[in-house]
Amino acid sequence: MTPELSPELRQALSASPNGPLEVIDPVTKRAYVLVSAEAYQRVQALLGDEGDAVRDMSSMLADLGSEDWEDVAVYDSPQT
Repeated sequence: MTPELSPELRQALSASPNGPLEVIDPVTKRAYVLVSAEAYQRVQALLGDEGDAVRDMSSMLADLGSEDWEDVAVYDSPQT
């Protein structure tokens, strides 16, 4: 299924033709970024095979909870 742009989204994209458009799902409060297919394809071409790794890594990072992150203060402490 390929959803079509609403008039509201079309107007927002027209107001920012060279940049990505951040949209928010009002139910989940999750943010998404709309870019043109051409811009997306350029990024995919630049990433090459690394694109799959980046997508895999970003989905893994999204699943991490705050308890999964190490306290960054340990990196600020002087080494003895």
